[in-house]
Amino acid sequence: IKKSYNPGDLICVGGIKQEDPRTIILGAVGLLGNVFSPTTNPEKGQKHEGVYWYFHEGKSFGFSSVEKINLSPPDEEELEGEERLSWLINGTYGGYRLGNLKNLYSDSW
Repeated sequence: IKKSYNPGDLICVGGIKQEDPRTIILGAVGLLGNVFSPTTNPEKGQKHEGVYWYFHEGKSFGFSSVEKINLSPPDEEELEGEERLSWLINGTYGGYRLGNLKNLYSDSW
């Protein structure tokens, strides 16, 4: 996505459970240019339209409802945990966290 996007386009990022794919458990929308802006501080998300996004190149990607994040490399922060999504993007695993559900490395989420 990052290599072939228009920064003014919108992206919707979220998670569903396979058993009920019509229901989004958690999601957020942002402009691609802001969502994929590289994170410079592993403890602070970048605010865009009321959501704090992070893109830790080659490591993790996601969002939170609050500025405080804890990238190691996925977001391990507990504050407002139900309003966080974190995906590992290192090529080994594709998921990690959807709200308070963690260690989501399988394809069942």
